[in-house]
Amino acid sequence: MPVVAYVGGPGEISYFAQLRQVFKLFNHNMPVIFPRPNITLVEPLMSKLMKKYQITVEEIFEDSSNIVHQYLKESDTLGINTKFNMFRSNLFEQHSKLVKEVSSLDPELKALAQENIKRLKKVINSFEEKVKQRHRKKNQEAVRQITKLAHMLQPLGIWQERIYNVFPFLMKYNIAILEDIYNTIDVYDWRQKIIYFD
Repeated sequence: MPVVAYVGGPGEISYFAQLRQVFKLFNHNMPVIFPRPNITLVEPLMSKLMKKYQITVEEIFEDSSNIVHQYLKESDTLGINTKFNMFRSNLFEQHSKLVKEVSSLDPELKALAQENIKRLKKVINSFEEKVKQRHRKKNQEAVRQITKLAHMLQPLGIWQERIYNVFPFLMKYNIAILEDIYNTIDVYDWRQKIIYFD
């Protein structure tokens, strides 16, 4: 049975583009290829979470994997990285001065000091990691909600419609949403569309 038109995503369209000569070889007309609308559906809970954590859909699309890291950084009122970097800087400076002074007693103390500073670095790094873990644990609920938000709007870091089909939305909001979606979008505008549910 001949196909008049085919609605597909970018990958499917590229496959059809490769088949142009095959259709010609068998004296068949190639169907009209129509790009699938690129739609992201934003449910009320997602809107609420975006407002709560001041995150935009664009930020999620830009780099969903970095959102939690960015939130933890912004919610760090203590300035963990800065404090530990300053502490390291001061410690290493004082250690260097101390080594310079005591090595006049015995030059072999320099080698001992090198081993000593390596152990100190490990202890400081370990302690810093523990502090960051506590900070993350303190913000556990926020991390969980932001991760869920990113997963719902851009699952696995790709467009929503490539992972989720429309049926869970139909069951949750009823079939009338199809008409709402159709009336909201311009099917000839193939740019990403974001539709917020009330």
